[in-house]
Amino acid sequence: MTVSWRSVLVILWIVQFLVTMATTLGLTFVPFYLEKDPFLAVTVDADRLFYTSLILAGPFFTTLIATPFWGWMGDRTGHKKQVLRAIVGLGITQLLMGFATSPLQLVLIRMLQGMVSGVIAANLGLLSAITPEEHQGRAISILQSSNTVGLVLGPMIGGTLAHALGFRPVYWLIGGVILLTTLVSWWWLPADAERTGTTKMSDTATASDTTKMSDTATASDTTKMSNTATASDTTKMSDTATVPDTTKMSDTATASDAAKVSDTATASDTTKTADTWRPSANPFVALWIAMGEGWRNLSLRVAFGILMLGNFAWTLSQAVFAIYAGKLITQAVAEGRVSASWWSQDLVFVSICMSATGVMSFAMSFVWGRLHDAGERHLMSHASLMIAVGSFLLVLWPPWGWVLFARFVMGGGLSGLSSLPYAVISTQVAASERSKYMGLGTSMIHLGNLGGFLLGGVVARMWGESSNFLLTAVICVWIIVLSWRTSSPKQQTSVG
Repeated sequence: MTVSWRSVLVILWIVQFLVTMATTLGLTFVPFYLEKDPFLAVTVDADRLFYTSLILAGPFFTTLIATPFWGWMGDRTGHKKQVLRAIVGLGITQLLMGFATSPLQLVLIRMLQGMVSGVIAANLGLLSAITPEEHQGRAISILQSSNTVGLVLGPMIGGTLAHALGFRPVYWLIGGVILLTTLVSWWWLPADAERTGTTKMSDTATASDTTKMSDTATASDTTKMSNTATASDTTKMSDTATVPDTTKMSDTATASDAAKVSDTATASDTTKTADTWRPSANPFVALWIAMGEGWRNLSLRVAFGILMLGNFAWTLSQAVFAIYAGKLITQAVAEGRVSASWWSQDLVFVSICMSATGVMSFAMSFVWGRLHDAGERHLMSHASLMIAVGSFLLVLWPPWGWVLFARFVMGGGLSGLSSLPYAVISTQVAASERSKYMGLGTSMIHLGNLGGFLLGGVVARMWGESSNFLLTAVICVWIIVLSWRTSSPKQQTSVG
């Protein structure tokens, strides 16, 4: 069955939306699930912070090991199989969340979830494999927008269902729906051999195909071509292009082509990661090699670093936001500053705040993608600034309206930090190796998430929830400086 890349994008979008909704339920519900469920009954705030941090961090203990393995398997068994495997794993573990009878069981189930799911990495691998080069940035941004729609609708739908059905039935319902999407994905998603809608060169390109290369390319050079490289790609780089946002060079650009890049840029920084890697029998050897290849490319270095730091900063605040917002609105009602109403209940108010984050994130996801494809500079600095501003507002324990505004602004920044680094990675590596580098990028996210959730609970217990937001803002300022400096042509010569 022939399926265009746009149709595949729609299916993957729906799958990822459900995944994000399930994840959002965890972020929104876990503190209240622990407190209000009669079997769990964790009512002491310090204990609730401790278990919430462990439960939210649980998947990232195991994904650090599982993600490289599944990325390695995706390059060998096909991306479709990995998408199906990840959906089934997530659906089953969501069902198990509804059967837990102790906080420790929730931690173990979440660790299992991190080991067997990995839907987002699998989706990115499949999408990047079938999408034409000129649509990579926009396609990835649209796919990532499913995360933000999940942030918008997930808390509201989940909050409504929790009030009507209880916490446990919500987990069962979401888990069942995710499992049903396996059938849709199995039927509609193409296998790797059925990719259509793209005309990328294969590794077995014929001699007549290679004659399309630049006249300066030798016959031996053209045989090294990756799936997507053409000499004309190199002309997309200008002398003033930023490193993280402009990376159209191909794997096989000749010396004369590379000369079109800024004179201050080194060859390792302005060329795609070469197709020198060969399939390894060990996925962790492949990960180590990918890290080495990525380290030699400035754009990849920055993208991986921002994925880790950005998610570390974000999860520092996410680890405690539900408890923070619940306390804030409860205190406001108790002091008479807010009238008691359906929306001023702790769970409902937290859901509204998280939905506000998703609204802005969804709106900005399309803007970030278009700006990236247009070659705009300093985009990741701008995204980090939005998160920093919102975090500073939350430090002040503001009125509930300012909390909503802060989350609204932070949502726009989250969208940029979630999608822009992946767009950079996609344009920097050969099509045959994208799963490997997407998996490495996802590992950086998991490492940041693990550290953020774990440290978030410790920081909040020692200095209060507001200190988490202050630390988030400081880290985002650091990202701004890092991204701004490395996107300046004057800085490219100092990084080898």
